[in-house]
Amino acid sequence: MSDAARIALFLKEPVEAASNLASFDPKSLGVNLYGAMAIAGGVLWIFDPSSTTTAGANCIVPAKTEASDDYQSDPTTAPGRWKPSTASASSTILADLASTDSGKGASLVGIFDTAGRFTLTTVEGALSECATTAELASTNLNKGASLIAIRDAGNYTSQTNVEGAIQELYSQVGTGTGRSKKRLTLAFDNAALLATSGGSNGDAATVNIDTALPNNARVIGVDMHTLTPFTGGGVTTVTAHVGSSGDIDALAKNADLLTAAVDGGPSAMAPGIRPNKFFASGGQLILTIAPDGSHKLSDLTAGSVIIDVLYEVLP
Repeated sequence: MSDAARIALFLKEPVEAASNLASFDPKSLGVNLYGAMAIAGGVLWIFDPSSTTTAGANCIVPAKTEASDDYQSDPTTAPGRWKPSTASASSTILADLASTDSGKGASLVGIFDTAGRFTLTTVEGALSECATTAELASTNLNKGASLIAIRDAGNYTSQTNVEGAIQELYSQVGTGTGRSKKRLTLAFDNAALLATSGGSNGDAATVNIDTALPNNARVIGVDMHTLTPFTGGGVTTVTAHVGSSGDIDALAKNADLLTAAVDGGPSAMAPGIRPNKFFASGGQLILTIAPDGSHKLSDLTAGSVIIDVLYEVLP
């Protein structure tokens, strides 16, 4: 670590003569490690308590007693505990400290960063690593909330920033993780119903409800709504079942699509035999719709209904 990077105290009042530094000992303030600076003779001086050119604990620079002495009281002409901040004593002046030019001003002082929050070693460099107000308010990639990161004590996401966690959340919702819904909009002229025209009277038609459920899905509920009764062609009964191919009436059984109730749903809709069915390996939900035994679904001339299946994915 450089001398400048270890400075903790700055003396605001400049010292008029460099030789006067010998009369000021920062140790009296409890400073023991590059803890003081002073301006003397237009030069920035740093107190170095590790210097071996002292004659006593409270002596900054040994006083000159004989002409042949190696040490003098003026630090500009002899080494001591006060030393210029650079190799050239004249290179750092008061104007440099007040300058905003690159490499001057705060960068001459350095930065005290015991926690290692910055990779750069100068004040100027450290400030360049700090986020600006504009960056914090930005929605650009790796800006805004992503500069703050995310606290995830429960390990709910594999991401390490807000941007990544939100993206993961959207992805989970999009793939059916969490609560979601499957939907089918059925009308009397759907291809699946018309395809029964070549069959026998009473033949049922099967229509997929959206795409297959994901693994570990548990159905919360089934709703049939926005019903326009299925009529026409002398059909006297139209019933609907909701389930999977191996259990066609597991979720809803014998729903009456011939008569609408006051809430826009079927007049009769049995809850089914397994209304909270669990699909460990996923599964395709289907609607099975059938007319009375004497008619075909292709004989219908009106009717429509929307089937919603709400489900959640268990961990």
